[in-house]
Amino acid sequence: MPKRKLVEIVEEVDLPKVLIIGSGSLALNLVDRLSHQGCLTTLAENYPQTKSELDQYDYIFQWENLNEWAKVFKTFLKPQGKMLLIETSNQAISVTPVNTRLRILRTGDVNLWNTTELVEKILKVMFSSQSTLTYDLKKKAAIPKKSFLRPPAGGSGQASTSPSPRIKSEFKKISSPPKVAALKQGTPLLPKIILTSMIILFLTILVFGGVSYYFYSSIRETASDLQASLRQSNWNQVRSDLVRIRSQFHLFGRLFDAVDFILFPLRENPLMKDTALVLSLSNNLLQTSDETITVLQKLEFSNFEEDFFSQTQNQFEQFRRSVSEAKNGLEKTALPFFPKEKYLQLLSSFESRLTVVNQVLPLAQKIFAPQTAKTYLLLFQNNMELRPTGGFIGSFALLTINSGKIIEFKILDVYDADGQLKGHVDPPYPIRKILNQPNWFLRDSNFDPDFAKSAVQAAWFLQKELGKSVDGVIAVNAFFLQNLLKVTGPLDLPDFNNEVVSADNFFSKSEVYIQKDFFPGSAQKKDFLTAVSSAMQLKLISDKNLSWMELMIAVKNALDEKNILLWGVDNQLQQLVEKNGWGGRMVTVRCTSEEKQEDCLPDYLAIVDANLGVNKANYFISKQVIIGKKVTTEGDLETTVTVLYENSNNPAFSPAVTYTNYLRIFTPLNSKLINFSLNNVPVSLKEVDREDYAEDKSSYGYLIKLAPQNKAVIKAIYSLSQAISSQTKSIQFFYQKQGGDKIAPLVLSYVFPSQYIFIPLNFTTNSYEEGKIDYTTDSSFDRVFALQKKSTP
Repeated sequence: MPKRKLVEIVEEVDLPKVLIIGSGSLALNLVDRLSHQGCLTTLAENYPQTKSELDQYDYIFQWENLNEWAKVFKTFLKPQGKMLLIETSNQAISVTPVNTRLRILRTGDVNLWNTTELVEKILKVMFSSQSTLTYDLKKKAAIPKKSFLRPPAGGSGQASTSPSPRIKSEFKKISSPPKVAALKQGTPLLPKIILTSMIILFLTILVFGGVSYYFYSSIRETASDLQASLRQSNWNQVRSDLVRIRSQFHLFGRLFDAVDFILFPLRENPLMKDTALVLSLSNNLLQTSDETITVLQKLEFSNFEEDFFSQTQNQFEQFRRSVSEAKNGLEKTALPFFPKEKYLQLLSSFESRLTVVNQVLPLAQKIFAPQTAKTYLLLFQNNMELRPTGGFIGSFALLTINSGKIIEFKILDVYDADGQLKGHVDPPYPIRKILNQPNWFLRDSNFDPDFAKSAVQAAWFLQKELGKSVDGVIAVNAFFLQNLLKVTGPLDLPDFNNEVVSADNFFSKSEVYIQKDFFPGSAQKKDFLTAVSSAMQLKLISDKNLSWMELMIAVKNALDEKNILLWGVDNQLQQLVEKNGWGGRMVTVRCTSEEKQEDCLPDYLAIVDANLGVNKANYFISKQVIIGKKVTTEGDLETTVTVLYENSNNPAFSPAVTYTNYLRIFTPLNSKLINFSLNNVPVSLKEVDREDYAEDKSSYGYLIKLAPQNKAVIKAIYSLSQAISSQTKSIQFFYQKQGGDKIAPLVLSYVFPSQYIFIPLNFTTNSYEEGKIDYTTDSSFDRVFALQKKSTP
């Protein structure tokens, strides 16, 4: 009979979560003991005010704010969790437990206990398998014992007048006084004891203060090193710095335990309580940070499976909570010499990075870890030739992914695909008129500024031209690729004269290998992009020093700044994209607050450029946007939009390029164009193309040609009649950024009459004059400016 093999099944389980509501050395020792046992421990001195930052817990220990125990039990304890109420001499509780989910331990005065011994008793009661629900372990202060004569065995019950031989022997022992100097009668013993105790306390405080100062100095230096390592995303050095900090905190914690025993009268002193809190928070934070860095160092570009994403996301979320808890706790402390501000900066830096990771990972999971194979159309939008959703589509790729692995990644030239289109498709009017192009192709499919609509159009052209259907469309531009190179470092291209492409020379190398001597059907553009993408994949797979966190931050910034745009057939993917504002949608003109829509005025503006000059003029174009809004006494909202362009192209150093820009200004529906001018010269309103867009917008289009070394000023004035009334309580102005456009200065001002005074809610005015608002920012991403009607006294 064959011998059976024993198979061990190892199942991953979540670490137990513990909440401790208490303070002092008891709390610190309990946290330390539970953390060493693998528990995720949260320390709160009082009842937690909110549940938003916390999950429910498996175990809860509470000996402070006992009057809140029922609320804690109901809010924070898991359905199968256990809670232990510790009744001390300071607080009493009158409750009768009904099952083992709630137990009571009465300890009496904790100062009579050895802290380590008490911790053991607490843990024994909490994790006891017995059915006992209430434990009384109160200690009493030691008192001198008195000697009593016992009746002899078998006697009559009366005390014998003759001492027994044993008692006689004892009498003999004490009849002769010990040979030591006897205390003189009346010697003041108590003052000597007090003086000795004070000296011991003073020396202990002196030594503890000196060691604390040395410890804080060391921590300050290590924190500076850690902050520098974090900025550089040198995770090996980050781990080394964290090991140093862990060692420093461990040594200081042992010293604090010893000092806490000696200085027990000062346990409730804020200094001692703050020190205990900092040690507890640091211990929990260091434990989770070490686990998170281990996850970071194991990241591999070629292993993006679904389990990997869920485990990684849970670990990062756990670390983010620990950082947030440590930050909130540290803000409440006041320790002399402790580098509080430096640590708060460090924790804020960690927190912001972890927030980015937690936002990007769900999206990456949707795209890179599908249950079945998915194919995406990847559009390379060259934003040096700016188009409504980001840039001219000169090349594209087909990306197929299955279970976290790239099955196919093939780059194609758009002219090869467009040459296979059978039939005729009418293009948008500006393309037909300005480009003199009677047909519409994939390369010009992104003329609608709403990326979802342009993505659907691009996917339609791909199916008609190549017979390929896709599950989604992803658009990237040159800014994203440049920022990606800042993270990965330079790429070697052995097939292109051993060129080295970096963030600094990416645009110039692209000009050489993509634009120079290009003609439809040429393979050099496709070959160059293929070489760059292959080198990038190799870098991501093989570079063990690659900063994955910085990579995710670069992706997050690109999504926010619309240098990456996404559209998916899958509803869950599209909802995730639109929820975070990563879909490049033309937003609906409505107030986003929970107020009644009739009480809020929604306002909107989008400025969209389309380079139809068949050149890369946008490399040389800079822009500034000035928006002035004025409310009349009748309640009309009059807006003046001024757009300043400058073409810095110098024909002496590069080929002359004229910026041929079809400009469109999108405003709320029913706005009335009052005036339009170019370089202060009025333009007939008949020459401005007016169209309704969707159901809630109007657009005004005009062609501008800007020669090299020239500037242009476009000014448009439009009005919304009776937009504001006495019922209007708030204004929400949404300024929408164009994907692929350079970040430009953005100046906003408001002027209000006396009966309609509004004040900013989410930004600060530079004006001190009532009824006037001035604010300067930039167009790095979509912005919402919220204003509220000023209440009258």
